[in-house]
Amino acid sequence: MTDNEDIEILREDIREITSNIILLFGQRQAKSKIIGEMKKLRGMNIWDPDVESDLRNNIIHECKKSRISVEDGLKLLNILVESSRQIQGIESLDKEMMHENIFVKARNMDRQGSEIIHLEIGEP
Repeated sequence: MTDNEDIEILREDIREITSNIILLFGQRQAKSKIIGEMKKLRGMNIWDPDVESDLRNNIIHECKKSRISVEDGLKLLNILVESSRQIQGIESLDKEMMHENIFVKARNMDRQGSEIIHLEIGEP
């Protein structure tokens, strides 16, 4: 087997893996849509910062376990979460939601033992 044949075999593997990722992405989008519809019918808030935080922590754990760059894992997660937000009808997070998201992340980091310096309003 020549070097070029080895490379072509690897490229074919990459094509197959990429196709599988796209199929899984489609399945994820379909489930996100269903969750959004269910939450709307039940009068629930569509955006849930705790769910996103848990998902983020899971991705960090999986990246470390698999020796994948956490930065790359979080980039992919951002794409997935933004897609879910769009499917569920959340065009973009307003300033209040972004503030809440930052606060929730800081609170979770504080609970996990990180040293957090609180600069919220009224706490200079």
